[in-house]
Amino acid sequence: MIAIIAAYADHRVIGYQGRIPWHISEDFRHFREITAGGTVIMGRKTYESIGHPLPGRENIIVSRSLSEALIREESAKALVAASLGESVDASVRTSAQASVAAAPAETDIRFARNLPEALDLATRNRIFIIGGESLYREGLAYADTLYLTEIDGSFPGDKHFPELPEGEFQLISSGQHKVNKAEKVERAEQVERVKQAEKAERELTFRFLEYRRLEASDKSSETGGSKRDG
Repeated sequence: MIAIIAAYADHRVIGYQGRIPWHISEDFRHFREITAGGTVIMGRKTYESIGHPLPGRENIIVSRSLSEALIREESAKALVAASLGESVDASVRTSAQASVAAAPAETDIRFARNLPEALDLATRNRIFIIGGESLYREGLAYADTLYLTEIDGSFPGDKHFPELPEGEFQLISSGQHKVNKAEKVERAEQVERVKQAEKAERELTFRFLEYRRLEASDKSSETGGSKRDG
């Protein structure tokens, strides 16, 4: 299975200034439960915003600018950083590389130069593309399942989730939820205080949506049905 998992608000906003402009605990739990034990593929900026490999999962970071040597170096740094619980300073790169063997076995992180290479590197049968915007856009051609959280709320954003290609996916489940008002905005520095206060006065609702890619036979039957109806 290759899946995309994402959360977006009004206007399909997924991020602002390298961060998620909301905090919904239930959505985080939903993400952890779905992706547990699988492979997560993310862009470098997404990885940097998280700050560490996601535990209990195989992490593959896509960075189009990395050479083979840098891929090996970045992988070594990330593994050691995970074992120490902090980032590795540039001044200790040599010792970081030498310490890879000491990193915990459950920490699994690799680097790839593009999405097809990342998919080839994945060793687990449940693969999740978790952002950012460009990987989501590219990943729609590969994904057979979409796990989307649709948030009813307007937030500042400079990154957006792409529109789904028409006739490619079918909604198979949807469940509506409500969030605690106090959780609505995560980081004060990202939104003006007045806007935060306005948002806090309104109740925020969201939905967990699951889509599956239509098989060729399903597409043809839908096309045939629409022709007959016309």
